[in-house]
Amino acid sequence: MPRSIRSESDLWRRERFGVMRIGSVDFRAHLKPNAKANAKLDAKPAGIFAGAHGFSRRQFLLTVSSLIAFCDAQAHDFHVSICDIKFNPRSGNTEIVHSYPMHDIESAFWLMYGRQMDTTLAADEALLRTYFDKNFVIETAKKSQLKIRWVGVSSDADTLTVYQELPGVRLASIATIQNKVLMEHFPTQTNNVNVRTDGAGGTTKTLMFDRKNTVQRLT
Repeated sequence: MPRSIRSESDLWRRERFGVMRIGSVDFRAHLKPNAKANAKLDAKPAGIFAGAHGFSRRQFLLTVSSLIAFCDAQAHDFHVSICDIKFNPRSGNTEIVHSYPMHDIESAFWLMYGRQMDTTLAADEALLRTYFDKNFVIETAKKSQLKIRWVGVSSDADTLTVYQELPGVRLASIATIQNKVLMEHFPTQTNNVNVRTDGAGGTTKTLMFDRKNTVQRLT
């Protein structure tokens, strides 16, 4: 079960992504957090957790986990993402799904904002949305930037998934794609974009983006 998912389009269906979303309903409201456990984490115990700055146990653990994730991401040189783009004839929209290793996203978030990312917070999702709007861009043959609509984000321990769409746009309208996500943080970052051509029996074209090739032509 994803940790969070937010909605902006009634046409984004469970059968496409396996995510429970209807209209603008946020299904996180139906989750029942363990209030007792959270209260224990927020308590200020004695010992190493009770520092001069009054850190709670929760704050301490979040900080430590962020540092561990950052160090882990920097320790390896293999940074790869996958993006799938496909036109949905039922909705009339082109759907975009990005998948990134969770520790890479958490490390980048820490570098940019100096704190642990929490995708269940609307503020953190808004930061991700702004970041993707800036670093993932699609243009037409006339150099006109297409408006990419943010649909939602979900995550588990291993993967962060971002859902976007181009409302009422077919793949034939796409001329170039720019994908610079995470490249300012990881020199070896490679972003693979799989584009499924329109129509039954269509083929898949894969574009590979790195620091030397941040813009690729589709047509």
